[in-house]
Amino acid sequence: MAREELEREDLLREATGLVDRMEVTVPWLDEPLVWGFRRNGAPSFFLGQNEVYQFTSDGEFRRGYLAGRLLKAEEGRMVFLHRERTDENTFLVRTEMDDAEHAAILQQMAEQLSRIQTSLERTDFQEVGRVQSQSVDVVSDTVKWLRELQHPIQVANSPRVR
Repeated sequence: MAREELEREDLLREATGLVDRMEVTVPWLDEPLVWGFRRNGAPSFFLGQNEVYQFTSDGEFRRGYLAGRLLKAEEGRMVFLHRERTDENTFLVRTEMDDAEHAAILQQMAEQLSRIQTSLERTDFQEVGRVQSQSVDVVSDTVKWLRELQHPIQVANSPRVR
């Protein structure tokens, strides 16, 4: 693990695990919105530098980042992870969240994904760039995925991609 945390400067270029991806600006977000799909259909959404939601191909939340805190799926619930550093090592320390925190984060996630869906459906965005295969329309595929997302959002048993 890197000793220093660097800002993600060019997610569109660097997120090569997302084979089909797009970067846009939207009126309701001060930073760029970047999202994309892995080869297996698992999407990730980067709402600027401080809000990230990653899902399994089945539409379950698996991991993310929110307001400086890492989130991880564990047995159908989210837990917080934070970094503790010594001179020699960096450790990830796990903290369980209470039911109210869990519900609030899932609600915020659902609201943000709904805002993304609305912006894409209304073409209320400015495209910055995209990387996609010829047979894919990232916007249409994202709208379809968001429409089919189960509510309330389900949390995976593990943060692993599947």
